[in-house]
Amino acid sequence: MALNHPRLEYPVAIRRRVDRNWQRRMAAVPVRARSLKRDHAAACPLCHAAAPIAPIASVYRGAGLIHHHWLCTPCGHAWTTAVRVSGVKP
Repeated sequence: MALNHPRLEYPVAIRRRVDRNWQRRMAAVPVRARSLKRDHAAACPLCHAAAPIAPIASVYRGAGLIHHHWLCTPCGHAWTTAVRVSGVKP
């Protein structure tokens, strides 16, 4: 993947530790409360498993556009989401 913009990559050990901590925290929340808060964008588009707490990389594309690159831990599927930050002028 060739990216021309600066990006932030999270070390695998840190990402795994954060994922484990998040999974333990989510296991303590009752299922009904979790399902009410569940955002469909926060799941793997292939297997629908919960997305990791943090993307594996984030890229600022300019004009307030940020691409987040995700990797599903259970199935290994990778996907990208785009977020536009308000208040940034092109």
